[in-house]
Amino acid sequence: MEALPLLEGGSPPPTPAPSSLANRGAPFLLDEQGKTDAREDPRDTCQAGQRDYEGLSCFPTPEAPDAHSPVEVVVRRSILALLWGAPLCFFASFAAEARSLQSANANYCIGVNHASEVAGANVKQFRCDGGENQGWTQQKEGEGYFSLKNNKSGLCMGVDHASTKPGSNLKQFVCDHKENQNWTFDRCPDGSGQCLLNKKSGLCATAEPVAHDVQLEQEQCIGGPTQVWGDYTQ
Repeated sequence: MEALPLLEGGSPPPTPAPSSLANRGAPFLLDEQGKTDAREDPRDTCQAGQRDYEGLSCFPTPEAPDAHSPVEVVVRRSILALLWGAPLCFFASFAAEARSLQSANANYCIGVNHASEVAGANVKQFRCDGGENQGWTQQKEGEGYFSLKNNKSGLCMGVDHASTKPGSNLKQFVCDHKENQNWTFDRCPDGSGQCLLNKKSGLCATAEPVAHDVQLEQEQCIGGPTQVWGDYTQ
């Protein structure tokens, strides 16, 4: 018979009744007193060798005892509460958070033209309206850089044709983690605020003039109203 792991304190879990050793089955839980609960059996919710629930340990065991098994039944936690709580914890930990990229000097935000979901659509500056096309998810790319994924289209902001020339348009493309889609915030040379710097070109996202419906381009990093962006905010 396969040896069971030790419980906390060094004592082994109790050996199930011989009548239940015919087949090896799913894992079951033991509490600190080494007792299990066949009436509220959580064997389908735990993984052998893991401490899935506080105060309970999971072990590979025989098939479930029937209603007449001598194994005493004790589970301290409400299994239903744990099962309902786990998905909520998961989504709270891993859900992506879309935020706006707002001009530091006026109520304008970076968004995708016409809320398009098509690769190659222009990225522009618009009045902030909270629309999905103005929401961006920051995804780390390493070395302090990140990509910006649009909440509406699922595409990433990058420089057209991966150009390194000033005046090149910013557009959305299928996310490929390449340098023309990698960005970082850096202090503007004139000290006026933070600029949005492209890794491939070393140029900065620029909206000139500061107005509604203006195409974003990359230009030499200087600073000032057309290149300063506020905090990456929700």
